[in-house]
Amino acid sequence: VMFYGNNPAFFALSDQQLSLWNVDQKKIQVQATKPPTGFAVGALNPVNPNTYFAVGLTSGILEAWNTEGKKLYTQRGHTNSISAMKFSSNGSRILTGGMDNQLKVWDSNNGKLIKTLPDHTAPIAGIDIHPSGSIFASASHDGTVIIWNVATLQPYRTLNGHEGPVRCVAIHPTNAMLVVSGGQDRALIYWSLNPKQRNNPIVGKIADHAAPVTCIAFAPNGSSMATGSEDRTIKIRPLK
Repeated sequence: VMFYGNNPAFFALSDQQLSLWNVDQKKIQVQATKPPTGFAVGALNPVNPNTYFAVGLTSGILEAWNTEGKKLYTQRGHTNSISAMKFSSNGSRILTGGMDNQLKVWDSNNGKLIKTLPDHTAPIAGIDIHPSGSIFASASHDGTVIIWNVATLQPYRTLNGHEGPVRCVAIHPTNAMLVVSGGQDRALIYWSLNPKQRNNPIVGKIADHAAPVTCIAFAPNGSSMATGSEDRTIKIRPLK
């Protein structure tokens, strides 16, 4: 499921169909006749979400499709399944993470590979980009979260604190200094990117799920956060 910005609509993508649903009317607005198959992850272009989207395949291939079900391009770069994907805030780049331990940055217009970022040593589980487009974060089974400078595509912080693989990561939408990650260890860790706390970046830690934390999402205004887990629960957390 891929949400269409702040509009009352979302795309539902499966190996059988791609549908654009209107939430208020509770009906399908657009349905593709030939959706992609064999994909592992997907992402909507945030600038033109009703125009095209990208999918990462289990074979390591990146594809872009329009919402009518027409393939725009295919590019190969990963040597194993693509496991995480995100568009940049302005829609010009696609970031992918793979089971091959690599992050890759692509030109979303034509699928051309811009750069490979090999800093992680285990599969990539999650990627998030701040709405300002200044930084992004990657979470990996190597137990780290890396914070990246979007302009230079260079890492500037590596965060260590989980006991085992990190499964997901999210950057607060209105406070780019706050990052939250979830792990195989059931823990949610709140990190501060304030330079004054470089030596002690953990500002909160909680483990109230009964199984690994697999997804994190902030409300658009940053007032609350939702976390999902393999314990089959979703927790809504107000933020002060």
